Amino acid sequence: PCYVDISRKLMYQSDPSVEQVLRNDIVNTFARKIDEVGIEGGGSNEPSGILSNTDAATVAIGTNGGAITYSKIVDLIKEVEIDNAIIGDNPAFLTNPKVMAALRTVAKQASGVEGNFILDPNNTMLGYGVNSTTLVPSDLTKGTGTALSALIFGDFSQLMMGFWSGVDVVVDTASLSTSGGTRLAFFQDMDIAIRH
Repeated sequence: PCYVDISRKLMYQSDPSVEQVLRNDIVNTFARKIDEVGIEGGGSNEPSGILSNTDAATVAIGTNGGAITYSKIVDLIKEVEIDNAIIGDNPAFLTNPKVMAALRTVAKQASGVEGNFILDPNNTMLGYGVNSTTLVPSDLTKGTGTALSALIFGDFSQLMMGFWSGVDVVVDTASLSTSGGTRLAFFQDMDIAIRH
């Protein structure tokens, strides 16, 4: 759920463009939350996303997390291939800006040949595209390691999202009655499943 409070003054002084701004903000908030739940999920009253799904193949870097290496990326692709989970035409990597920065500066091999970084200049690794979003968490914990990030590889067309309704809207004039405002609350019923 999400909500937006509209003040009495805004309702009286606004023109139709403010309504469109509010609608756009709410639509963007819902879209962002749906993507976030699909990636991580598992929070209070949330379905399990990719990272919180115990059936998803995992490649551990170390007991307490660790630095990204080329061999671990190869292992990640291997795990998805072993599970026969590349069904569509566009498997890809998904991570956050912190990991993207590391991929641009960490060499593929220990000798550290300049310019031979894990992430190719066209944002690919081993022929697969790499996408970045702040929705991939950078606050994960493993063992004593904290502030860790995730790198996901897979065929994202196989992430199933089921919706049981459209967006439900509740107009609440009571919560802000002392100031004459209105609260609009929005709800979406959905679930997430990893197909393979």
